[in-house]
Amino acid sequence: MADIPTVTVIGMTRSSQVLISAAVSLVLVGGTVGAISPGPRSSTLFPNAPVTTGWRTVGDIRWTLPVPFRHDPVYEGDNGTHLVDYSDDDPNFVWGRQTALVTDPEMPGGATLVLEMRLPVGLTGGYAATKIGAHPDYQGDGPLRWDPALNTGHLYVGFYVRFSPHFDLNGNAGQKVLYLKSDLPSNSSIAHMVGIMMADGVGGNQLWPTYGPQGPFGRFEVPETSPNNLNDGRWHLVEFLQGPNTPGIANGTLQIWVDGRPEGRWTNAMFFAAGHVPSVNRLEINPIYGGGNNPVLRKQWLRLGPMLIRTR
Repeated sequence: MADIPTVTVIGMTRSSQVLISAAVSLVLVGGTVGAISPGPRSSTLFPNAPVTTGWRTVGDIRWTLPVPFRHDPVYEGDNGTHLVDYSDDDPNFVWGRQTALVTDPEMPGGATLVLEMRLPVGLTGGYAATKIGAHPDYQGDGPLRWDPALNTGHLYVGFYVRFSPHFDLNGNAGQKVLYLKSDLPSNSSIAHMVGIMMADGVGGNQLWPTYGPQGPFGRFEVPETSPNNLNDGRWHLVEFLQGPNTPGIANGTLQIWVDGRPEGRWTNAMFFAAGHVPSVNRLEINPIYGGGNNPVLRKQWLRLGPMLIRTR
């Protein structure tokens, strides 16, 4: 992996694996989520995060112990993470919980806990074995949800991702990671794929960082070069920076960096249709396997390391 700077990551542990004893730690410089810019450890870990006036950190996530996720179908009282592991998104099987915290010594910055999401053998294409989103009983700001008033369509999302060695798409079009949504009634149709790794056509197993604003509004993919193929079993940093379009007009801006390198820049993006309000305020971690219905052939996983979300 190319020159990702090291950083001291909080919440270290030597546990090799802790099944769903997960929590997130929000790194803040005093005050509340959404009040600070930049975060204390963000400039080195996320080199292209915007730091100019007006940008706010709404999520600065490290995966730590010991508080468990709350999980579907029983919504227990919020435990401070404001997150739900919905588990088993596949209607054809009951997989049980397929999310874990694992120690990955290859994570940039040294050995630390990361979030592992498993894709069991037989998982149907078009589904995920787990999904993590905001707790439905919690209406405040959390690590993956923020006040819509804080956002005018400008958004930065950076995250570290690693795929298991020889990750196999089995002829499907790609592997999804993150969805971007809005809680505003006018924007209920927004379900943008701000983190999707696309194959190079049917039968390919390359994984190219891609942003797919749904509507459909098109797809923005980095060049298909070897350094941009994330299917090499190593950690990679992916960063997205969007600037809003005039609703209904394709004049938004988008930049994508891979491992700190600028790999895509567009000025013709559409994130908001006519009638939308330029605002987004929620991420879902939803590792849907597919873009096709072919099943998973062997056990595999993807891992998420630190994440940073900034808005203005």
